[in-house]
Amino acid sequence: MLTLITGNPGTGKSAALVSMLEELGKERQLYVNGIPELLIPHIELTEPEKWHETVPDGSVIIIDEVQRIWRPSGPGQKIPEMIALLETHRHRGLDFYIITQGPNLIHANVRALIGRHVHLRDLGILGRWWYEWPECADNCRTGWKNAPIKKRYRLPKSVFGKYKSASIHVKPVRSFPWMLVVMIAALLTVFVMSWFAYRAINARLHPVAPEPLPVSPNAATQPARQDAVAARASAPVVAPDERIAFIPRLSDRPWTAPAYDEIRRVVAMPLITGAMCINDHCVCFNGSRRLLDVSSVACDEWRIQRPFNPYDAEPVLVDGGGVSDRTGSNEGQSVPVPGAT
Repeated sequence: MLTLITGNPGTGKSAALVSMLEELGKERQLYVNGIPELLIPHIELTEPEKWHETVPDGSVIIIDEVQRIWRPSGPGQKIPEMIALLETHRHRGLDFYIITQGPNLIHANVRALIGRHVHLRDLGILGRWWYEWPECADNCRTGWKNAPIKKRYRLPKSVFGKYKSASIHVKPVRSFPWMLVVMIAALLTVFVMSWFAYRAINARLHPVAPEPLPVSPNAATQPARQDAVAARASAPVVAPDERIAFIPRLSDRPWTAPAYDEIRRVVAMPLITGAMCINDHCVCFNGSRRLLDVSSVACDEWRIQRPFNPYDAEPVLVDGGGVSDRTGSNEGQSVPVPGAT
């Protein structure tokens, strides 16, 4: 089989071939041309044009820079014997490994007999790549995307000291990958714009609730009556329906009719100021001696314990030895009742 290895200078063609020869040389005789100072056991092929005369059957023939020998010929020209005999090289058990920079540099008849084509590319910071076809790929420089085999390739360091790759080593000049920088910048721009767009959409879908206004300390001490008055003042005025406005809500209490809601106000609290018990029945009353709706047991407990009432003004002594509350009202006094216990 004819194996063709192509690639630009410095892509590692010779290193790849020498790594293959390490295994091939263990079982077969190697005839090499074009690889100086090769340390792998081999026989130097000094006249590659006469390979069909000097190389025994079953050998492996290696030719570097094969375009020196099998160059293309014009139409109508006679095919050289060394190229024509390649058509039957398998009959003798021979294998060829040839290296050149591109398939178009060798004879068309040789390209037609290629059974394995390896093309190497050096992409700088992206590394080296190995592309392989089962025949000669004439468009390997542009058609590498369609190669059946594609893989990363690293130079085999184990073979560096086993041959001389070039008489003068020149470090290749690598151009800065501006296209890669542009692609990275474009991706970052898309990411940043997407992030700001997400935040804007999220802010519209989930708006932040405004912080509550600070409450004035005086607002907590304002009477509830002012709030009620303000609420009623802001409510729309509706003309009362006289059919129901004067119907009391509670029986026998005409002042509970809706018509009196605006003028009915609570002006006193049912504070217990005294208790009276006759036999086992007790009643409670306020300072005006009005009976309060309190159970007999509760009245008896109040009479005995006299609990502190924070809503009742403390009585104070006045001139003459009498008792009075702080407001001058009789609502907070405990009035003695004759006959009460």
